[in-house]
Amino acid sequence: MIQGQHFSDRPVAQMPVIVKLGIGGSNPSRGTQYRKHMEIESVQHSNIEESEMGQLHSLHLSMNAIAAVQALIKTGPSLAECEDCGEDIPEARQAAVSGCTTCIHCQAVRERR
Repeated sequence: MIQGQHFSDRPVAQMPVIVKLGIGGSNPSRGTQYRKHMEIESVQHSNIEESEMGQLHSLHLSMNAIAAVQALIKTGPSLAECEDCGEDIPEARQAAVSGCTTCIHCQAVRERR
């Protein structure tokens, strides 16, 4: 093992062969210790991968939810008159809310439904 480098930093396939084979030099129990260490490292590595996959899945679901909300947001020019009551929509509202089609009062009524 390179000094300062941990096995968890690398995939199992990239670990030194001497460690993967469990060769322990002059101490026969040392090879067994390395094998046990490798099994623990392998389980920990697997748990990290599962955790990362869970995080990716959550991110995917969040992005889909955001896309669904964005699809509901109207874009484009705002109407000059409310499509519900026919009253003029103030220019400040038209500028502030892209694609607005209702006056403030009618929008509040829609949101209460």
